[in-house]
Amino acid sequence: MKTNLLLVAFYFVVLSNFAQVGIGTVTPNNASLLELQSTTQTFVPPRMTGTQMNAITSPLVGSMVYNITDDAMYLRTSQGWKSMFFINNDVILLNREFTTIGNNALATINNTYDDLPIGSTNIVINDPTTYTVIGNGRIQVLKTGVYSIVAGLSTSNLPSGNIKYILAVEVNNVLNSYLSRGIANNTAVDEFGFSGTSGVSVNANDVLRIRYVLNNSGNLLDARFINVGITRLK
Repeated sequence: MKTNLLLVAFYFVVLSNFAQVGIGTVTPNNASLLELQSTTQTFVPPRMTGTQMNAITSPLVGSMVYNITDDAMYLRTSQGWKSMFFINNDVILLNREFTTIGNNALATINNTYDDLPIGSTNIVINDPTTYTVIGNGRIQVLKTGVYSIVAGLSTSNLPSGNIKYILAVEVNNVLNSYLSRGIANNTAVDEFGFSGTSGVSVNANDVLRIRYVLNNSGNLLDARFINVGITRLK
């Protein structure tokens, strides 16, 4: 009889332990399946490269890993892996500062579009499940949706006179919209910048191309700052 009572007691202890687990606490909250408490140690999820993460077969929604390629936590959602830094909107931001005088980074053949000299080495933040930078001023969008695009360009030595400028967006090499355009009218050699924003609807794998026109009869100009930001709205 005593043996049977001990077995019953052991059964309920095991059942209770399996119902709730506490690490660092003997009194986990009633609503917690697993509760961790510590003031000296951390919780470390699986760590792996982006390639390894994407190779996981059929991960459950809610799975978490630390992506050492992007240096960010990722959460598996119904739409795929999502960086937890950009759980609400898919964002990419590129920024390039030119500190060298005489960099001659800006082509200026009159009425000719050129790609912005900014690329993958200038990424500040990125959701790689949504964007891939494939060249200067060219970003492939991996998801169908509506996107807001903002870009800016400045030069440190625009000459005097009336000089035409354009900042535009192409989708798959077809002009889609203007971010900014006008006529600059410096009275002397000076800094000049222009920027703008636009919204575009694109399909998965379309390529956005941010291009500019800066008329200076082919005489190269120095770049100062170039920025591109894209946000998926829906």
